[in-house]
Amino acid sequence: MDTQRTCVYTVSPTNDFAETLVAGLIARLDGDLFRLPSVTIYVPNRRAQRSLRDAFLRRSAGKPTLLPVMRPIGEVDEDEVTFLGAGTGIDPSAIPPAIASVRRTALLARQIVHWVAHLPHVRDVAPPQAWRLATELARLMDQIDTEGLDYKNLNNIVPDDFAQHWGITTDFLSIIFQNWSLILDEEKAVNPAVRRNKMMALLSELLETTKPAGMIIAAGTTGTLPATRRLLKAIQSLPDGHIILPGFDTHITDDTWNTLDYTHPQAAMKDLLGYLKIDRSFVQAWSQISGPVTEMENQQARLSVLSDALLPAAQTALWQQASVDQDRINRALEGFELLIAPTRREEAEAIALMLREVLETPGKTAALVTPDRVLARYVRMALTRFDIVIDDTGGDRALISIPGRLLSLVADLTAGHFAPVSLLALLKHPLVQMGMARRDWLRLVRKLDRFILRGPRPASGIQGLYDRLQAVRKTDTRVRNGSRYIKGSSIFSAEELQSLSELFTILKPLDGAIRDNAPLGTILECHLAIAETLSRDQDGVSSLWKGEAGQALADALTDLLEHAADMQTGGADGYASLFQEMLSPVIVRPVWGRHPRLFIWGPLEARMQRADRMILAGLNEGTWPSETNPDPWLNREMRVAFGLPPVERRIGQSAHDFVQAACAQEVFLSRSEKVDSSPTVASRWLFRLEALCGPLPSAKRYLHWSNQGYSDLKVTPCKPPEPKPPVTARPTELSVTQVETWLRDPYALYAAKILDLSPLDAHEETASGKHKGVLIHDALEKFLKLDGPTKGQAGYERLLDLGREAFEPVVTQPGVYAFWWPRFERAAKWFIEHEMQRLQRFEPLVLEEFGSIVIADTGFTVKAKADRIDRNLESGALAIIDYKTGTVPSVKQATAGYAPQLPLEALIAQEGGFKAIPKGSEVESLEFWKISGGTPEYEIKNKQFKDIDDAVELAYDRLLTMITTFAREDTAYLSHPKPAEVSYHDYDHLARVKEWQGSGLEDDT
Repeated sequence: MDTQRTCVYTVSPTNDFAETLVAGLIARLDGDLFRLPSVTIYVPNRRAQRSLRDAFLRRSAGKPTLLPVMRPIGEVDEDEVTFLGAGTGIDPSAIPPAIASVRRTALLARQIVHWVAHLPHVRDVAPPQAWRLATELARLMDQIDTEGLDYKNLNNIVPDDFAQHWGITTDFLSIIFQNWSLILDEEKAVNPAVRRNKMMALLSELLETTKPAGMIIAAGTTGTLPATRRLLKAIQSLPDGHIILPGFDTHITDDTWNTLDYTHPQAAMKDLLGYLKIDRSFVQAWSQISGPVTEMENQQARLSVLSDALLPAAQTALWQQASVDQDRINRALEGFELLIAPTRREEAEAIALMLREVLETPGKTAALVTPDRVLARYVRMALTRFDIVIDDTGGDRALISIPGRLLSLVADLTAGHFAPVSLLALLKHPLVQMGMARRDWLRLVRKLDRFILRGPRPASGIQGLYDRLQAVRKTDTRVRNGSRYIKGSSIFSAEELQSLSELFTILKPLDGAIRDNAPLGTILECHLAIAETLSRDQDGVSSLWKGEAGQALADALTDLLEHAADMQTGGADGYASLFQEMLSPVIVRPVWGRHPRLFIWGPLEARMQRADRMILAGLNEGTWPSETNPDPWLNREMRVAFGLPPVERRIGQSAHDFVQAACAQEVFLSRSEKVDSSPTVASRWLFRLEALCGPLPSAKRYLHWSNQGYSDLKVTPCKPPEPKPPVTARPTELSVTQVETWLRDPYALYAAKILDLSPLDAHEETASGKHKGVLIHDALEKFLKLDGPTKGQAGYERLLDLGREAFEPVVTQPGVYAFWWPRFERAAKWFIEHEMQRLQRFEPLVLEEFGSIVIADTGFTVKAKADRIDRNLESGALAIIDYKTGTVPSVKQATAGYAPQLPLEALIAQEGGFKAIPKGSEVESLEFWKISGGTPEYEIKNKQFKDIDDAVELAYDRLLTMITTFAREDTAYLSHPKPAEVSYHDYDHLARVKEWQGSGLEDDT
């Protein structure tokens, strides 16, 4: 046998790769651990390096031991090359350093912006989009450099039948790549992949020429990269060189081997063996870890079944023959179960139970293997139910950490032009206290929220907030939980006003930089100054950069300030998105404080390590294997024509990792039928397994157990509230509108008058129909009360001026400007014309004035603010008018007595409750003037009350009934006693109406 060909080995998927590698290495060293430092092992990445190190420590039972030299195969150490090349004239220092990733992306983004600006009929590209495209372009560069392709070949890859934009794209790529070498020369750097290739080429050359002493091993790699294959070729040539392949199938038939495509698990290793010119029959087992015979047989049977299930499409006819061996299939399915969950959330809950169950067995380990990072996060959250913090090597995006959220919230301020909601989100962040005690800071923020930030949105920018603060200080401000008014200047103490002034001063530079469209460096410096100042504790120390997330963000932001400071951001509309785009790749991986026996691994990590229980989750098409995302620069056909490897190669690598993990002793597969409410399709590997083996054993019990934890929670709807306050606390004075609320929904009156609660204004409040009515009332009241022209064009212009004054706080809102104001103009025109005619027959006596009477024998006062009461100049009778901009009460409601406002105003007028109206006056009409300015501009409705005297008597009787009924302490203020007469109310959430309404519980009341 050719000794050169015996240097390639494999570790079966049925064995733990790292453990088997260590065991075989020690056996080849005759157990002499002191020889380990003379061994060099190249592994795929740093995670594999850590796994191998842990395997050596487990082998030594935790005792101190010497370790071999372990290096990631793609990260060649310059010192290593210098040491090996001593005396050979090979100097790695001659290779320029790799250009910083951020610097390269910034330079490419600048080129993209310049290119798009010169394209006809194309809008300018936004900076966030330019950064994203530059990131993809840098990735394409790395792929081209990795494969060692010539950029000049781009000119010949676009067929004539392709869309025109592909030709434009390749023209741009050709220009970029022609100029890129000049740019790199100016930067005195090379692309990262070029430097890696050159360093690996030097290492390969040195290994081939110097033939260093000591064992050199390449373990766990499948040699998909050209530079890696070159290094493996060099190791193959060494006297003591060894290549250890992960999960090479030594039992595959010749027919299958000859028909392998890129989607097959063995495709990459087939290409590698062809490159190394080694026949697959010479690949030997590195070592074999023994175990219970039955378990080993079951795992071998499973490997055989998986190999059959993943046969190339041309070989699937063999399934019929393979499925006959039912004994083999039964042994393969021992310890092999499938969980199908309705949703990803339920899948995560069940997986959490699978992991938790392992801890019942001392020393047993478990690992979740999935490429689905959202599912991994759900599992982590589910495990917190058991107070378990799992070791998730995938980490989290730094931007969703506590300091990352603070930085993001500062960026969001610019996108919202310092809107109240964005500002509050920032000021309530747990790290923010601006040098104050946290409790004092939150107290100040609550005041700021209550008195400054609510209501219509202030003008954009910091100046709008500052102007609102000054306005509040100068005016009376209503206390929103009652009817009291206090002077604005007494709301905030002098220290609090100073703190607010400092806050606005801190934010002002960022506002100015955004408005000036300053470059990224300037804006970012203002951004970081705000975050650091806001996060200072009482000792003046910022907590922003503490911890692993803070350190990772600090490093990333330092790179941005150093390499991308001159980049344009797109101002307020682009900076927040650009900030998210730039920092989204930053990942934080905690290094301590995690559970020692539970893990979450990615598929590549699971290739070199094994847990007692392996859970392979997220087995849906598009997740595992992942979907092949389109390249924005080259489509599939163009990539193949250029010489880049097909994207399907990733599917084969995923299939290989799946087989590796699925050959463990105890394996659970899982998938969800829906993800984010969208139906899913099972992974192709599950389809193939079930086609060969039939239905897989079900692990549905875990789904049942996880749901059982919630099924025991019986939710009993609350009963409708029945508050019965003391008689002394019940109101003895109500307005006519409050009487209407009392009739329709007594609980709402209880909340408003007895509990003294009133709803807060909304943040960035948009003008509602209620606001519209108030504004129109205000304009009409001033028009009729104040001196000035009331007729003709002069009256119309004066009414418009008063309308502008009333609408001024909200006129900048698009809905008001586009819809309300034009309607007010039309309504004003009608009102002037109508008044000219009406004043010939009527005389206004009451305009927005209060009146009240005391109901006899009760001591109860009813009051009203009448919009308008006119006297007929001929009959002397009164017309009571209510302006409406919204819905007018129906005839049915008026007849039933649920619209008592105008009848009670008539009662007050007849009893002399208004100063300008003598007692005993006759009322001839009750009118609703619906002033909408729409189509029609107005409606005068006076038919709701067919008989005025009957309507007044009904309103009086119902009021008297309510007074006497609620004067008894056993009478409860019920919520929605007549649901048909009540729509949504401000206090429905307090009464928890949605919990009991329709449940039948309200019938008990």
